[in-house]
Amino acid sequence: MSTLHATSARAQSAHPALFGAVSSLDQRRTMRARANWPARLIDTVGVVNVGRVCDVSEGGFGVMSSVNLPVGATLDIALAVPKSGSDSRSMPVRCKVRVTSCSFAGTQSRLGVMFMDLPKESRIAVRNYILSHA
Repeated sequence: MSTLHATSARAQSAHPALFGAVSSLDQRRTMRARANWPARLIDTVGVVNVGRVCDVSEGGFGVMSSVNLPVGATLDIALAVPKSGSDSRSMPVRCKVRVTSCSFAGTQSRLGVMFMDLPKESRIAVRNYILSHA
């Protein structure tokens, strides 16, 4: 590696935000809120598994489920995000997510997932929920 490339690599690792790199620690600094919503996890062949969202941020959420998925797996998710100020109304959200973590919690798995293509209206609903429940 040349001196120029080595210097550039050190600068990028020392200041990731300046160079567009985002570490997992930086991603976790977004505001999170506890949640207890139903979720449907739909894999690439259409198999549907149920789960419960346990926390949410604008970048993704944690979900408890009986399925164990590898990090990097992608799947479709169907959620019902409660509208702020109303526990009886919700906004249906369907989007693609990527699994970022998977750990066991008793007989279930806790999956950490990152939103990949959250539509604008859905992002606003998630943000409003977080602001009203954080």
